[in-house]
Amino acid sequence: MIRILLFIFLVILFHQTKGQDKIEDLFQRAEEHFEKEELDSALLLYHFISENFKEHPSVPEAIYNKAYIFNRIDEKEKAKKIFIQFLKSDFSEKHSGPGEGIMSEPFSLFKHRAANHLAEIYLDEKRFRRALKYTKLAEFKYPYIHFCGNEIEANEIYFAVLYSRCYDGLGKKDKAISLLWDHIFYYGLASNTIAVEQIATLLKDQFSKMELEMEIIGAIQKIEITSDNSQIAEATIEIFGEKIELPDYPPLWRENFEMMKQLKYGSKEWFEYVYKSSLFYEIILK
Repeated sequence: MIRILLFIFLVILFHQTKGQDKIEDLFQRAEEHFEKEELDSALLLYHFISENFKEHPSVPEAIYNKAYIFNRIDEKEKAKKIFIQFLKSDFSEKHSGPGEGIMSEPFSLFKHRAANHLAEIYLDEKRFRRALKYTKLAEFKYPYIHFCGNEIEANEIYFAVLYSRCYDGLGKKDKAISLLWDHIFYYGLASNTIAVEQIATLLKDQFSKMELEMEIIGAIQKIEITSDNSQIAEATIEIFGEKIELPDYPPLWRENFEMMKQLKYGSKEWFEYVYKSSLFYEIILK
């Protein structure tokens, strides 16, 4: 494998005759290798770019991609070293991001992503204080920037789970749980599955199956209608002393349209159905 990689490197070096004019071609080839899961070849190309085109504006992406691939192939120490060096660099976060259209990333945010990866690596290593440090860096020093509500909501859920995992590892179970209550229901923007799975794990560690069933089923009696407006109904539910806003429609409501036609929108029975249809209710009682 080393000989093959060396051969590829020499071929690239031999054909590198037009200076920075070639970098786009090299990037394209690296991306093609990456998409085909030919990670060694992609890594070699990104390394070559980062070492030979140091002044090119695409170099930060090449360096970030090197660390990303090292992380993917389980070379965690190499990935950490590059991610940490990357955070100390003067690279801008405001280069154009990947993708096209409203769902694309407006900025590259490589430092934000590097800090996220470091947090996750340290969580896997059970070095929870370091994980918390990089989680805070990713949220506050290198914040996520997007203009789409779905992506903003997804980011909030991701960080709630990341913080929860940090505090759980530090033995602060109550704090780990409290960070997730706002994300136990799906409100129509971003998937909340990771938050539901995280809080389910924590609650099942804290309470017996019987205690959970009593609380989760008993919470139905604590549904409170806060607005019966025919256009936008609102209600809350109390679970373990936490008042949480219920969504006004269940997930996959179109698939349950016939059932929902039998219920009055905004009624207690309506919100009970919304609650019982939630992923939270399903996973906790599983």
